[in-house]
Amino acid sequence: MSTLKEKLKEHFISNGEFEVHSMDEIKDWPEVNAGGDIEPLDTENYEFLSLTDDIFKMAAGGDWQEPMIVEIQLVDGELAVTDSQAGEFPEGMTEEKFIELLN
Repeated sequence: MSTLKEKLKEHFISNGEFEVHSMDEIKDWPEVNAGGDIEPLDTENYEFLSLTDDIFKMAAGGDWQEPMIVEIQLVDGELAVTDSQAGEFPEGMTEEKFIELLN
């Protein structure tokens, strides 16, 4: 059975390159009202906040979206959002630190 960190590696690292993309492929990724349109929460701006063996938290939002704090866990072996709330962009960890924690 895959762990949360293994699934996050599969999602964020492709061909040795780190990339934040396609977050809306994660089950229950939040949708937000952006100028009257309902659309997936964007990762144009993001901060990785914490990562343990069980929970990953990040802040995300597009330029025209209010940021949200999103909590991701493994649910039935797949990445899934288990909590999301309006929030701010607190200082997070660097991508290097995040990758280090994945390993």
